Amino acid sequence: ERFDDALAASSWTVPSMASVLTGRWPQAHGAGRPGRGWPGIGGADPAIPTVQGRLQAAGWRTGASVANAFLVPVLGFHRGWDAYLHADAVPRAPLLGAWLAGRTAGGERHGAHRDDGFAVVDRALAWWDQGRSQATLLWVHLLDPHTPYHHAVLGPDHPLFPVVGAVPGEDLD
Repeated sequence: ERFDDALAASSWTVPSMASVLTGRWPQAHGAGRPGRGWPGIGGADPAIPTVQGRLQAAGWRTGASVANAFLVPVLGFHRGWDAYLHADAVPRAPLLGAWLAGRTAGGERHGAHRDDGFAVVDRALAWWDQGRSQATLLWVHLLDPHTPYHHAVLGPDHPLFPVVGAVPGEDLD
């Protein structure tokens, strides 16, 4: 399905995805506010039901395969999934910004976004094939689209541009 006029509930992953999964605005679920989670932010209020939890309770098989650094179980994103497959290849801050930008600490490109996408989809498809006879909800969340987005936002005068650098043309394809 293609949505030509879709808006996110927030400008970043934690509150936005919590809104998708709970059907509530960030002010109502609280995800993304300062808290005890990682890295110093809180997840959604665990008392608020999620779509995957409701479907799981109704007998559906629920699975998620995600690569985003912020969709970690400590923030509660694993709740309600029979299988929660997280790439979990994320370094801890302060290297997070460089990692998200597709760079190592030394500034070399590591290609994790492109490679992670294939691995995330492969894990999702392998899980999908294990139970095709049951009603299923599968969430696949890729980090790959962030690379050109990141670079399009950061111009040469931006303080993070030396870390991120320019994007080769094939990344924009």
